[in-house]
Amino acid sequence: MWKSGIILLAVCTSVSALSCMHCSSREETDCHDPTNATSLARFAVECPRRHICRKITFTEGGKPHVIRECAEMAKGDGLGCGWEIRVYSQIGSGYDCFCEEHNCNGASVSALSLLLLAAAAVVCAVTSSG
Repeated sequence: MWKSGIILLAVCTSVSALSCMHCSSREETDCHDPTNATSLARFAVECPRRHICRKITFTEGGKPHVIRECAEMAKGDGLGCGWEIRVYSQIGSGYDCFCEEHNCNGASVSALSLLLLAAAAVVCAVTSSG
């Protein structure tokens, strides 16, 4: 009986761990956008508890970069994307996106980003017509 409890605990523990892509386009060209799931699969890692996936897209020295990682959300952050990010203690041009589904930081453009862009377009259309 106790053996089945240990097995059940091991299964529940492995199911609850979040998997995210972990790479930087500075070191790995496969990490860059646009990309595909096959080239990113080797970057999947298990995140520590209470971490979510993050994708940072920014320009440095005129070159685009992408960082995908497990991260803790800072106070005031939320799921989705935010502009004017802090990268290596400097404000850069770019954005960061937080998501909490397995390997969700692997997409070039997430469905959530598209939804946010569509909502922004509707708000702009409504406010400019009135």
